[in-house]
Amino acid sequence: MSLTPEQLEMRRTGIGGSEIAALLGESRFASEFDVWLAKTQGWHIEESEDMKRGTFLEDGIARWYADRFGIEPWRVQQPGTIRHKSVPVALCTPDRLIVGPETDRLLSIKAPRRKTDAWGEPGTDIVPGEYLLQLQWEHAVYGYAGVEMHLAALLDGELCVYVVQADLELQKWLLDYAQQWWARHVVGGKQPSLDGSAQAKAWLKSRFPKDDESERDAAPSEISLMVQLELAESDLTAADQHFDDLANQLRQSMGSTARLNGPNGYVTWKTDKRSNKAFRTKWTNKEK
Repeated sequence: MSLTPEQLEMRRTGIGGSEIAALLGESRFASEFDVWLAKTQGWHIEESEDMKRGTFLEDGIARWYADRFGIEPWRVQQPGTIRHKSVPVALCTPDRLIVGPETDRLLSIKAPRRKTDAWGEPGTDIVPGEYLLQLQWEHAVYGYAGVEMHLAALLDGELCVYVVQADLELQKWLLDYAQQWWARHVVGGKQPSLDGSAQAKAWLKSRFPKDDESERDAAPSEISLMVQLELAESDLTAADQHFDDLANQLRQSMGSTARLNGPNGYVTWKTDKRSNKAFRTKWTNKEK
């Protein structure tokens, strides 16, 4: 969902549904450090192609959902950004709110590129953890225990609807966690640990755009980081070598075959118009 400048500014004053998953390390699109940058310095997470895909398809999925359940168009509303009545840092912008007649229903809309093992059968509440947390958060912020929750997802070209039950104990924990996080990192100014996100790298470059050509010995804490970095680099090199070994074995086995299909995806070894042969993998259990 695209947010207006006013909504984006309001989001700086609290934690939204997609952000609660990031604080808990469950988001594919943002990290805890990204959220901290957004709240304290106004940085915006760059919209990925997958995020754009969801924005463009959202209206169509909402209409498809309404048609399937026989819901009049006027009942399918966009409620805008909502703030919790007693927890000011808790915000949410539900994709849609289905109004009455007997009870309201929060509708979350997703359009991943493919279905993975994280998705259960339609009608169940087995959905990826980040989406489950988002819906529970939105339910908590909306503030009415009886409201229903549906998640409508476009999976492999099919509209799949999941029914999520409210977990009031989890919602209370999320609200408490968010308040503590806000007090510690936004009000208190404590920077979360840096991670490898693109936002963190961009922030560091903006803070230190040039070097001063100086040189010094590493402090004990820096030595520890350097040793860990060396080990990580060594493991990465070994993993790259192992991948290359397996890839070459598969190339030999494939011979002139262009594509090899397996239960976990497929591998291609194709020649392009310039006679360059490219080896690529596509795994069914990995969303990009």
